[in-house]
Amino acid sequence: MNIIQDINFDFEILSDDDRGRITKIAQNVDVLRIVSSKGSKRAAHYHRKSSHICVLLSGAMIYYERKTNFNIKPTRIKIKPGDYFFTDRMFDHLMVFTKNSIFDCYSFGSRKKKDYENDLVRLDYDLEATYHDW
Repeated sequence: MNIIQDINFDFEILSDDDRGRITKIAQNVDVLRIVSSKGSKRAAHYHRKSSHICVLLSGAMIYYERKTNFNIKPTRIKIKPGDYFFTDRMFDHLMVFTKNSIFDCYSFGSRKKKDYENDLVRLDYDLEATYHDW
């Protein structure tokens, strides 16, 4: 068994605004801890090449997704603590937080600012409204 002690790692805050906070919680791995305020929305985009698995640690959210460039009703899923969910590349997705929440995001693709922005396409429409309009 390997025991690692006395790790000197400063958790890097990547974003901190009225929606909550995103903190990188591991070195050499793109794992993010994301704190979100009740009523806030995150994502509203798709990724060209990367994908991610998320786990909700506390709170509650509604997750919407649909295949990019498909004119179909989005899937709507209520996510509760302990739920894991996978977002594949080329899937529009949106997270709507119904409670103050914390989740971890394990990314298959770099989350360095430049790499992330090059892979990301922000939606020019409201995925939540699309679900309700269908």
